[in-house]
Order: sequence, then structure tokens, then C-alpha cells
Amino acid sequence: MMASLNKREQVFLIRLYEWRRNLAEERNHSKEMVLAGKNIAPIVKSVGAGLDGLKHNRRISERFVERYGEEMIKMYQQSITSPELSLLEEIRELEELPPKEDLRLELLYSFIVYKCLEAEVAVDLVLPRAEFKKMKADASYVPSSLLAGWRARILGKEFLHFIKHRTQLFVEATASYLSLKVSDGIEI
Repeated sequence: MMASLNKREQVFLIRLYEWRRNLAEERNHSKEMVLAGKNIAPIVKSVGAGLDGLKHNRRISERFVERYGEEMIKMYQQSITSPELSLLEEIRELEELPPKEDLRLELLYSFIVYKCLEAEVAVDLVLPRAEFKKMKADASYVPSSLLAGWRARILGKEFLHFIKHRTQLFVEATASYLSLKVSDGIEI
């Protein structure tokens, strides 16, 4: 979500999460009771249009706007501090994979799609795109559903090896072939 927002909206999103957490602690409620996660994006997208923007968004309850609308507008209009800017920069660095790394992982996913096509199984059943995105974001994350059972049989031990060692992938290309290898020598 951060990538689709302008800088002021990104800072407001950070402030909104902090506000939600603090209010939940103060009231001894869950964060979802204070503000449902599904309502965060509509609030962030509407707050720039002011109180009317919040009121006219059908996903945001009238009660929320009456109670917290002014507070949301003030949080949005507050000037951006240098700690918030540095936090935004840290988040951007965490979100962005280097282009070559991203390409290698996408190539691995393409090979997984090909393997699923050969087995006549939808790739979303074997490795849903959301799970793959989690794998891209966290180098140590491997869905437990891939490690055993029918998914593991479809992918085979070579592909599972690639998935487990995806941080050590490199591409080798010549005039006659293109291969994806793990630094220990196994290749697709």
C-alpha cells in the first residue's frame, strides 16, 4: 500500500497506525476494536479531501468521522518531522528488492508455474502469489505446505532446494541456453 501513496499520505499512515496502537493500549482493547484494518486504506485515501472526504466515503462509518474526523485531519495536516522522514526511508529500503534479485525470484516463480503446467495443476493451488510475495519479503520464510505432501511431490526436491536457497540464485545465459542455478551447483 505504501508505494501507491504520496509522502504526506505515507506519513499519515504511519501516524494512524501509531494512533490506533496507542488508543488500543489506553483502552485495553485490541487494535481491531479501535479501528478495523479494512478501514485504514479508505481513511488514508480520503483524509486528503478533508472532513467532507471522510464523510462521503461509504466505507468509513459516520460515527468514526463524528468522533475522530477532526483528529484525523489534524494528524494529516501536521508538518512532517525528520524522524518520520527517516522512518519512511527505512521502510522504502526494506520494501525494495534489488532489481536483479527481484528478477531472479520472478524467474524462479516462472519455472514453478511451468512445473505446475506440466503437472496440470493450477499454480495458485501449489504456491499462491501472496505466499510467493511473503517469500520475497522474508528470505527465511518457506510455506510449510510446500515442504511435504502433494505440493512437495509436484515440485520435486530440486525445486524445493531452489525455494529454500533462493537467496543464492544466479542466472547463467549463453547463446544456446538459459539456466537458473543455486551457488552449490544445482540448476534448472
